[in-house]
Parts: sequence; structure tokens; C-alpha cells
Amino acid sequence: MLMSIRNAAWRSARLPILCYHGIAIDDEDQWDPSLYMSQHTFEGRMRFLKEGGYNVVPLREGLRRLYEGSLAPRTVVITFDDGNHDFHARALPVLRRYGFPATVYLTTFYCDFNRPVFAVFCSYLLWKAGANAARGAELVGVRTPLDFASGEGRLAVLDAINRRACEQGWTAEDKDGIARD
Repeated sequence: MLMSIRNAAWRSARLPILCYHGIAIDDEDQWDPSLYMSQHTFEGRMRFLKEGGYNVVPLREGLRRLYEGSLAPRTVVITFDDGNHDFHARALPVLRRYGFPATVYLTTFYCDFNRPVFAVFCSYLLWKAGANAARGAELVGVRTPLDFASGEGRLAVLDAINRRACEQGWTAEDKDGIARD
């Protein structure tokens, strides 16, 4: 079935774009698998593309060929969000090994302000801390009897932290200082 789908004529009028956010440096794939995957899993996906004879092209070329009607069979594009360090450390070596191009979207604010995204950092920190996260929440003025070891508890605390940041008008520098503390 897979063979018939990837070789179907209708595929020449469609350009699959494989969108990735990040490749785990440590355990980020266990914290939020919707954002991160392990390098091993990513490697397996790239191997599948290579062994399956997929034509991986840069985004600009793929779109140009799509609009021209000259898309080669099995053409796909690979993109990454944010251009974080994990792309360079984990994804790029795999892409180079397979000879695949990728488009990386950079968040320009974080090019100049080279710090973690506050909400993402807080979410990861709460997950890592589990039951001990109450202390981290208190550092930013959030007091709650929630169980930080549960996903629901972490989301509630993260929501409270984000509300507090908005209410207090925290700047990126303020958030960086809080994250550092």
C-alpha cells in the first residue's frame, strides 16, 4: 500500500513538508514529544527517506517545481522551527550524513536575545522538577496546592506563571533573570 501511495500520480501535484521543531539533546522528547524527538528516531526517518528513494529538496525549489508542475516523484521538503542549538548539534549531522537539505526558520528576536523561550523553559523546568516544582513556582510569586508531578498540575502552574508575567509586564530580560534564578 505504501509503495502505491508514494508512487501515485496525484503525488506530483502535492509537496509533503516534513516539519520538525527539535531533536532532543537530553530528554526533551520524553517531556514533550509533540515538540521534540530523539536523534535515533530522526535518524530512522531520514534513513527511511533515503532507502525509499525520496527526493528531498530545499523548500524554495520544491515550491517552484510544484507551481511549475515539474515536481519529481517522491519529492519532500524538511523544515525546522526556531533554529535552536539542537538543530546544529543533533539534526544537522544526520542531514549531512544523508545529504538532505532543510529549511530552518529563525526567530529573529532570539538571534539577538540568545536565551531560552521563557514559557518553554518554564514548562520543561516544571516537568524536570516534578513534585519539587513548588519552590520554582514560589520564586515567581505563584502559590498553588497543585501536584506538580502531574501534567494537569504543570499546565495550571505554567498558565499562572504566564498570567503573572503579563500582569507584571515582565520584559525578556526580567524573564531571563527569573529563569536564571
